[in-house]
Amino acid sequence: MYELHPACSTLPKMAADEYAALCTSIRAGFDPLHPVLLFDGMILDGRHRYQACVDEDVKPVFTEWTGDDPFDFVLREHLARRSWKSQEQKALVEGALVEQSAAWQAERGRIRTEANAARAEKAKGHEFRGNQHAEPEPEVVEPHREAPLPEPEPPKRDHSDKSTKASTAKARTIGVTRAAVERAATIKRHSPELATKVAQGEVAAGWAYKQVQKQRRQEDLDSARATITEEKSKSLASVCDLRVCTCAELLGSGIKPDAVITDPPYPQEHLDTFSELAAACKEACVPLVAVMSGQSYLPEVMHRLCSRLTYQWTLAYLTPGGQSVQLWERKVNTFWKPVLLFGRTSEWIGDVCRSDTNDNDKAHHDWGQSASGMSDLIQRLTKPGQLVCDPFLGGGTTAVAALSAGRRFVGCDIDAGCVERGQARVGVME
Repeated sequence: MYELHPACSTLPKMAADEYAALCTSIRAGFDPLHPVLLFDGMILDGRHRYQACVDEDVKPVFTEWTGDDPFDFVLREHLARRSWKSQEQKALVEGALVEQSAAWQAERGRIRTEANAARAEKAKGHEFRGNQHAEPEPEVVEPHREAPLPEPEPPKRDHSDKSTKASTAKARTIGVTRAAVERAATIKRHSPELATKVAQGEVAAGWAYKQVQKQRRQEDLDSARATITEEKSKSLASVCDLRVCTCAELLGSGIKPDAVITDPPYPQEHLDTFSELAAACKEACVPLVAVMSGQSYLPEVMHRLCSRLTYQWTLAYLTPGGQSVQLWERKVNTFWKPVLLFGRTSEWIGDVCRSDTNDNDKAHHDWGQSASGMSDLIQRLTKPGQLVCDPFLGGGTTAVAALSAGRRFVGCDIDAGCVERGQARVGVME
């Protein structure tokens, strides 16, 4: 039994149905036996044909490969003609073979250098023994020269798009998309084990990429939470700024939130708050605004918000269990409410978020939302470490959810009692 050369084992195994067809063909004598290539006593190419011959008790044909770089050979032979499960798999296999080829060439160069040095040392010894009685060469004294002035440093270039250009060039070379190259690189950088499994066809590239993204998000969240906790222990105000003021005053004070996530009052007499919110967010150039709303006056709410802000989408905020609100005048039991999204999210999002079942917390405010629901919304729309703003603080649930999710927070309310209770809630958080 022959071992596989590392270049050969880098390639994924043949699919089970394809291997079965190969065995059938060899057993029936329909498939002419192409030679199995050997290099350094290992199979470099033709491992499936060799195994099929062994399984079918057919004598395989061997030939010795005499090229320069076995990794480059396998790359050129298989990259274009193989069928790949995904473009990411193709990119990972290509990358592995290129790296192994570079290491192979470097090792060969090292061996040549050492051999040349040994020959030169041996020749030097012979020359010394032949000239040990000769007159010594006169010492040549170089005339004194001033040290040359250092060359001016070349101007620094902007390499911000260097990675993108490299990905584009690689994608063009191997015949895949740039996105596939970048996804493959992300998988390999963050989980070499998963990258190997994708390259061997053991797991799907899409699944592996999602696992890596999930792992990265968890690492970012853990890091942000640790930072928030450490800074909070030194100064609560450094991570959570609560003020007694209006929405317009808060957003006009120069703060730069990454997102406004808020739940203004729904009754008809408070519809002006939506106009104030839209104007303040527009003036402060807030990149993302998420506004929870009831549905009784939804057309008016939409009109007031859309007059100043760019509408993106509506998310469904589910309130399962005993959180249903009975609207007697409309004869509706409502188990969800819209969250109106304005601006642009930086990543793909799902448009359904939810509170935990029966998690209806009214202990801190009559209109309070659940911490679980606000946490889902915050984690869906923002990234760890970002600044979340709620200019209608109420019972402080958004503040608690933001800090728990590793975000910083700034908020306000015109009711000093709300601000005081909010400060007490975040002050005792673990």
